[in-house]
Amino acid sequence: QVGRNGSDESPVRLNGFGIRCVGSPVAEVSIPIHTEPCGINDWIDKISRAWKGGPENTLALARLLHQARRSMKHGQWSRLWRSERVPFSKRKAEMLVIVGQRLGEANANNCAHLPSSWRTLYYIAQLGQELAERLIAEGRIHRRLRLRQARELTAEFRPELAAKRPESSPLKRRLDRFSKFVLTHSATWSRVDRQLFHAELKRLFK
Repeated sequence: QVGRNGSDESPVRLNGFGIRCVGSPVAEVSIPIHTEPCGINDWIDKISRAWKGGPENTLALARLLHQARRSMKHGQWSRLWRSERVPFSKRKAEMLVIVGQRLGEANANNCAHLPSSWRTLYYIAQLGQELAERLIAEGRIHRRLRLRQARELTAEFRPELAAKRPESSPLKRRLDRFSKFVLTHSATWSRVDRQLFHAELKRLFK
């Protein structure tokens, strides 16, 4: 198979684990072949292993999260995050689910030209697979695409989305983490712990 640059180096290599989409001599994305896990613990193990693959494994992680979200029964997705065993936030996971849903079916040649940053991929995913593939062919989407450039593409082709939902502020992200902590652990607090919690809140808002 002839590569994009006209060389005879194939952008696709198969191994026992799945398909590896090679975009450059130093950057590649692993796309594993999945089997259906039995329960939440299996999903956690698979997600954790994919996470350890680092930034170059982002698309595979996104595909896995999309598969997990789609196959779980009602309430299981929330239980997954209450376990606190997944090494990243629920908000990041939900953004990656969108990446997996909209870009996960990209063929090997196209995924080789996608950037590895999950935030950049999220904005590309807003364009949809068909438009993203067209922009890859035109050279406007490539492995070195920056987050700012991906946002600009979203603003150009999907202006209604670019204006709809700005990124949350650092304060909101901290409050979200604090709320998650309280909801997860408050059931085990003693009476003294609860009194301390309420007293501290009252002190902060005097």
